Amino acid sequence: MHRFLLSGFGRDRPGMVAAVSKLLLDLGANLEDTSMTRLGGQFAMLMLLSDGDTPLSVPQIEAAIARRRAELGTLDLHLRVSAVEGDGRRQESEAARYLIRVAGADRPGIVFSVTNYLASRSINVVDVSSRRLMGKQAVYLLLLEIVLPEDLTSDEFERGMEQLQAQLELDIQLEPIDVMTL
Repeated sequence: MHRFLLSGFGRDRPGMVAAVSKLLLDLGANLEDTSMTRLGGQFAMLMLLSDGDTPLSVPQIEAAIARRRAELGTLDLHLRVSAVEGDGRRQESEAARYLIRVAGADRPGIVFSVTNYLASRSINVVDVSSRRLMGKQAVYLLLLEIVLPEDLTSDEFERGMEQLQAQLELDIQLEPIDVMTL
């Protein structure tokens, strides 16, 4: 089995996901993981895919993209494909997972401060989403899904996050995640 990462972006409009997923379906590719979102007026996508019964290669996928260039160009969609080495599976299924919600007055450094703290404790960030909301005062919202290392207990993690909340003067909420509910 071969695995690939397909990345793409373009001005947000209906049909982008359908066009790319149809292209991959026609190739016989299997979508394993995806992350897609609108960022401002742009739509960005990352797709981890594998070949099915018929092996695929980067040149084959690029050729399929080129054959559909007119359709994808109409969507103002720019795609790039890369091979991915290894099976990509991490042994995290037994590890504690959390959803972290951070909110506070918008200012530079919120994402860095939170993720730097997590990195310093070997906590793996597996998903990040953020938004800046405008009102009387701009509010920044940050949502992270994380996996604790085996040597860090949930109690130690939660105490550390309470200290970080006080230090950064942000509202930080933690929610344990059951992997089966994802």
